[in-house]
Amino acid sequence: MPLTARLEWDDSCLLVKRHGTTEHLFTTFVPVWPEGTKPVRAADGRRGIEIPKVGQLFEGALFEMVGTEMPAIRDAPATCAAHDGFFVVEPWGMRRLQT
Repeated sequence: MPLTARLEWDDSCLLVKRHGTTEHLFTTFVPVWPEGTKPVRAADGRRGIEIPKVGQLFEGALFEMVGTEMPAIRDAPATCAAHDGFFVVEPWGMRRLQT
């Protein structure tokens, strides 16, 4: 399923927040990024990630991705468990809409 979202940091997790329509059950997700994704930090201190074949995304970036919503994931970090759900990101079909 496609998801348009904004990358956000909440002091414990890097999250994606659904952008636009509010008709969906979940609005804030802990992303499960594709293999090879690494954490990065911008010169101004913003947190982000570097995704193979996509590039870097920093908090505040609006982007579109394809994946699957999951209500729970086994062995999820406790600091991230309090959010609406998880979004398993496919390594294809991701594009930046705004930085």
